[in-house]
Amino acid sequence: MAKPLNPIEITQAFPFKPLKKVGIGEGHAVNPLGLSFKWKITGAESGYAFAVYEMSIQPGTGIPEHVHPYAEFFYVLHGDIEVRGRDEHGASTRTPLSAGESAVVPTNSPHGLHNVSGSPAKFLSVATFEHEEAFNRIEVAMREAGADNLPQSEQAELFISLAADMQVHFIDTTVGEGV
Repeated sequence: MAKPLNPIEITQAFPFKPLKKVGIGEGHAVNPLGLSFKWKITGAESGYAFAVYEMSIQPGTGIPEHVHPYAEFFYVLHGDIEVRGRDEHGASTRTPLSAGESAVVPTNSPHGLHNVSGSPAKFLSVATFEHEEAFNRIEVAMREAGADNLPQSEQAELFISLAADMQVHFIDTTVGEGV
């Protein structure tokens, strides 16, 4: 039977980085189109296994319905959000989530999140590092394009175009039944 390694043997046998604490309010902030979120754990920090972001959503706002080629997990920290999506027939769905509840969105499954309550909501999302990489590249490209000086509608068009380049595709909810 193998005996447990002592701390010195572990440091010599396995290359590793020490534990990293991420405090309240810490993380790399990204604010596309007025949405506010922070990468709490980056792909690089997880060995490119996953990335975690925390997002606050103000009442009446949210993330439009979209698809991407990786799954995503949501855990509501406080408040109430509604996950909007599609069933297997393309009909719109709305799934309410409250603090302590979670949902998983499978790969390529349409989804969006909205705060339909009267108070702020906050959630954590876990996805692959590609999700982080897409938003980081979009943020840089929008800054380089001078998006802050563009009207909101042109910022949105630029964001949607850049997102498509990163395999994040927004769904036109004005077509068909809408959401």
